[in-house]
Amino acid sequence: MSVTANPDLTSHGRPLAAPAPWMVATLTAAATNAAAIPAGPVYQLTLTAVAFVAGLLGQVEPRGGTLNAWQLLSFTAVVAGTVATAQALGTGRAPALVAIVVASLTAIVFLAMSATGGAASGDVKLAPLVAAAAATIDTITAGLWVGSTVLIMGGATVLSTVRRDNPETPRPLAAFMAAGIPIAVAVTFWFRPELVALLA
Repeated sequence: MSVTANPDLTSHGRPLAAPAPWMVATLTAAATNAAAIPAGPVYQLTLTAVAFVAGLLGQVEPRGGTLNAWQLLSFTAVVAGTVATAQALGTGRAPALVAIVVASLTAIVFLAMSATGGAASGDVKLAPLVAAAAATIDTITAGLWVGSTVLIMGGATVLSTVRRDNPETPRPLAAFMAAGIPIAVAVTFWFRPELVALLA
């Protein structure tokens, strides 16, 4: 579902300034990089790149913009590189196939959400790519990412209600998707040592 935001929200009479997109992307990437430490430098690099681009693109629609073809192609290239790297590492889990299946299922879910007004068009475009990147690690990681996104979105909904934001102003979910990446990666690599040993 979409959550709400009020662009005119003020604090002590002054508008609340949103952080710059590059700052959000950098923080998301830094958190993901730290979370992926147990998996080694290769996964650190690929997942950090995914998190940075997702964090950057996740700020487009909340700021009133529209994702263009070049932005989506760039993210697709980053995710494809992540999938190819996982495939080359040969962990025996067919990461490319798993990524395609998970991305397809995610696309169906978000298309259904979009049809009911629960997701913006950018959410439908970004969600399968993020899910595919998460699935190259493990299908459980993809599930953790979905769960993290839902929890963050729920927290934002509660905060929005407390602040009495304008319920007619939707906020796309892409920003919450990006925030869910480091959480899913952290749970995967810091609490599942058997998977880390497999990827080593």
